[in-house]
Amino acid sequence: MAKTPPVKTAFNPYGTIFWGPPGPESAYDGRELTIATKSNHSMNFCESGNSIYITPKCNTEFVGKNIDYEKDPKETPAKQILAENGDIVLAAQNGNIKLRARNIFIETMGADPAGNFLVQSNGYITFASGEQIRLASGKICIRGESDIDMASPSVNISGKLAYGDYTSVFGSFKKILQGNIGELLKAVSQSCK
Repeated sequence: MAKTPPVKTAFNPYGTIFWGPPGPESAYDGRELTIATKSNHSMNFCESGNSIYITPKCNTEFVGKNIDYEKDPKETPAKQILAENGDIVLAAQNGNIKLRARNIFIETMGADPAGNFLVQSNGYITFASGEQIRLASGKICIRGESDIDMASPSVNISGKLAYGDYTSVFGSFKKILQGNIGELLKAVSQSCK
């Protein structure tokens, strides 16, 4: 695309809208359309196909107000983010990420060796339920580098108990905290047989 001077379509003390680069051709950064306000909100649409939205404080969306569960199909979505290719990343560098809903479903659909669900934490991982916590799998491996504690008025174990040697994966836990997830998965797969 030719790097022509910007064309302003709106400009007043509250903001500006212009087409093309925001400065001289030597400073061209690929922007095709820019919407910017006095309070530093901005929307940028780029020649590369990327877009950037900047909100200085809270960005709020209200959706689904007119969905009627008596007339609309069951589980009609009120908000969708569909990525045909690539990842979806939610990052809160100095905050928390909270999911609140009537129910929460997480499903992985990738074929082997994908289709995995990994939860990583350098602190506590807590599961609390008012009813049961259920784990169901072809095989379940629970490892504790120091101890495994089970406390209950009654502990029921059905099946054969087998004893074997213990292989530590502590070094791999340190590696995952350094970003090497593959090392941990490899160590767990070798020890959980």
